[in-house]
Amino acid sequence: MAAAAAAAGGTPWPVQLKVDTGMHRVGCDPADAVDLARAVLDAGLELQGTFTHLAVADEPDRPETDEQLELFAAVLAELAAAGIDPGLRHAANSAAALAHPAARLDLVRVGIATYGVPPSADLELPVPLEPAMNVRAEVSRVRSVAAGEG
Repeated sequence: MAAAAAAAGGTPWPVQLKVDTGMHRVGCDPADAVDLARAVLDAGLELQGTFTHLAVADEPDRPETDEQLELFAAVLAELAAAGIDPGLRHAANSAAALAHPAARLDLVRVGIATYGVPPSADLELPVPLEPAMNVRAEVSRVRSVAAGEG
């Protein structure tokens, strides 16, 4: 479908390539990144960005964040050596955006910090965060239910 849209002169569909540098949740193996990026381009898609997710950026004494950033930099270098533009490069979640300047590449993906909540009590923040909202509700009913019922 994407190739048909591109062949018809439509705008190529944007794709973000996720590289698993250590989170082990989703993303391609770093060794497969160049081939996968090439497949994206060969399919007539636009490689809009290449990213990873830092697993423990909110734990300041763990070495994995630096290790993940080094591996991601190596993948980006391999893409460049293959003549592939990675698009927007991004790795920083809230914790990394606040505490790991090297992770601030072309953009950052602040999640919980958007709401003014620190990503970790263990993280020394360069700026104060304040909760951006409160959620309140009235209790509408309280009921006792026997164990095993309902």
